[in-house]
Amino acid sequence: MKFFSAFFLLCISLFISIYTFSITFASTSTNLHLEQTPKIVFVEEMQSFLPQIMDNLNTECNISEMNFDPRLWDNLYQWISSQIKSNDVKRLSLWAQEEMQNYNYIPKAVKTEINLVGCRGKYVVFESTLDDLPSHHPLVVRWLKTYIVTSAPNLLFENYIVVTVRGDRFE
Repeated sequence: MKFFSAFFLLCISLFISIYTFSITFASTSTNLHLEQTPKIVFVEEMQSFLPQIMDNLNTECNISEMNFDPRLWDNLYQWISSQIKSNDVKRLSLWAQEEMQNYNYIPKAVKTEINLVGCRGKYVVFESTLDDLPSHHPLVVRWLKTYIVTSAPNLLFENYIVVTVRGDRFE
């Protein structure tokens, strides 16, 4: 019964997203490859996604014992950036629609940092900020983020690539 509940939650979280599509990623600059086609999932601003993985992540996991190759992120960053269009980002934005009208997504020439968010079971989650976004309030900052959900121990980017808008309010 727990399996079906987890599966049901996964299905619901994926349907909440605006749209889902997959595109094959082929690394041409190295011999690295993906075992499966990654899926880019676009999730509206501040909506939850993959709760069975993202809820209660262990932030003290040790990836030094895993086979993480930073060249994968180098290639994947360029690929993810090339798949995102300005209209995609505008559709994700729920709270600053007026401020986003003139937004134009231009991928950064230099890749952004990738940070470990945490792990849960066999999954490891990384995060990167792709762009700063216009805000609807002076105390609110917003970012275009990507979350990469991978499988241990090889940390191949075979599971999900989530693109979403996140923000924070400073007082």
